[in-house]
Amino acid sequence: MSRGGLSKARLRRMHDVMAGHVERGGVPGLITLVSRRGEVHVDTIGMKAAGGPEAIRNGPIRRDTIFRISSMTKPITAAATMILVEECKLRLDEPVDRLLPDLADRKVSMSRVFVRQDSGARLPTPKPEGDITMRFMVLVKADKNTEAGILPDEKLLAEMGKYNEELAKAGVLLAAEGLHPSSKGARVKFSGGKRTVIDGPFTEAKELVAGFWLIQVKSKEEAIEWVKRCPNPTGTEAEIEIRQVFEASDFGPALTPELREAEERLRAQVAAKR
Repeated sequence: MSRGGLSKARLRRMHDVMAGHVERGGVPGLITLVSRRGEVHVDTIGMKAAGGPEAIRNGPIRRDTIFRISSMTKPITAAATMILVEECKLRLDEPVDRLLPDLADRKVSMSRVFVRQDSGARLPTPKPEGDITMRFMVLVKADKNTEAGILPDEKLLAEMGKYNEELAKAGVLLAAEGLHPSSKGARVKFSGGKRTVIDGPFTEAKELVAGFWLIQVKSKEEAIEWVKRCPNPTGTEAEIEIRQVFEASDFGPALTPELREAEERLRAQVAAKR
């Protein structure tokens, strides 16, 4: 391939070769992608007109349609990508131009429509986000002193204030609050359609929460490192639990585009009222 990409004549010859495989029944259809003069040329073969939108001979493309990919670079890249996703180092909705700047201005030209508009195969298109981050709730477990309402002394308050400043300067702090003892709280028990209110205090102190941080970092390991730098919240024996917060993308197909849009609207409304 020359720097300028394949010529129109070569693209046509490639199309004829691919079309021959389809016409002989070797494959039901083919989709080829070729980089040409800064654009990606997409050619679909095995399509037929169906009163407007085109369809593959054996039906429209669905979410579970299986493709055979001839180029080995694609499955290798896909496998590497999924490893990064599993390690929480990459999100599938991350803008690709941040990782591959050469693709920032890449455009796609399509010679044919290959997804029926009435097939129900419309896929969500997440809005590009910034750096790859995840949120964690950092929970300070209660003990007999916090349940007794004993407040931290001046020294611990100063240490915690300095720690919170470090979190804020690093851009990872989203929220941080302490909680009153459970004697000032209540629980609502659900049993079918019945609701029962139970007033505190609650006896299982080690299972209660005395305070929390909400932080945004790049990995669980980074969250752990931040928590290890935290002053001892009680001065004696203490325990802090780290829990990852669900993101919209974690819910998969169950979070439909409509539900995703409603979630984004709600978040925008809440942010506007702060």
